[in-house]
Amino acid sequence: MKTWIRELEHSNFKSGKYSQSYQDVLLDRIFENTGTHNSVPFCVEFGFNSPSLLGGSGANVAHFIVDKKWDSLLLDGDNEDPKINLYQHFLTPSNICELFARYNVPKEPEYVSIDVDSTDLWLFEALVKQYKAMVFSVEYN
Repeated sequence: MKTWIRELEHSNFKSGKYSQSYQDVLLDRIFENTGTHNSVPFCVEFGFNSPSLLGGSGANVAHFIVDKKWDSLLLDGDNEDPKINLYQHFLTPSNICELFARYNVPKEPEYVSIDVDSTDLWLFEALVKQYKAMVFSVEYN
């Protein structure tokens, strides 16, 4: 196992700049060590829970969009704002890959955050059949 991975376990992360807890700090550390593979890195977050990028409980992808200038797709069941690539959809395992294709998500995005408070695992299982993100985070309840 690489040294930087072992060091993550012992890191004392404080709260992140944008995300709830310290997810954005942890993710930044991962990508500092792995790099990215798309010419313009791409991230996706769904279960976004806010009409704005910096609102709600904190977006895991905000740091990458605001500070790192990554391309992105945000999906939510209640909110929409095309100016920030936030689109309102009810997500199911049968439509998630179709939506990724509709919004031109690369087949290998850097990061996908799944947090819809219900069908997270089933959405993840459907996605990995067609999309291979470098990093997935999947909430569990």
